[in-house]
Amino acid sequence: MPIETHFDIPFISSLALREKQIQQNYRPIIAVHKWFARRPGTLFRGLILSEYGNRPLKEAFFSAKDFKGIAIADPFMGGGTPLIEANRVWCK
Repeated sequence: MPIETHFDIPFISSLALREKQIQQNYRPIIAVHKWFARRPGTLFRGLILSEYGNRPLKEAFFSAKDFKGIAIADPFMGGGTPLIEANRVWCK
């Protein structure tokens, strides 16, 4: 099934907006350098869960995941956000 059927754009959009607003006051170490194309971690987590999860995104986002058999690559190696989020759901 294509990712488009599971990716809940309004849900991720609201989470990403909140994440970016929080980063204006508190900057984690990965966001010290304001890279011009920095994407919110919620976006990448949503993409991973939409692609490999088997539940609706709203249910899966805040529950434990175990994707140990899945390897994620970040070919552009910008800020490393995709790899950090993949690690949070136990991807390689």
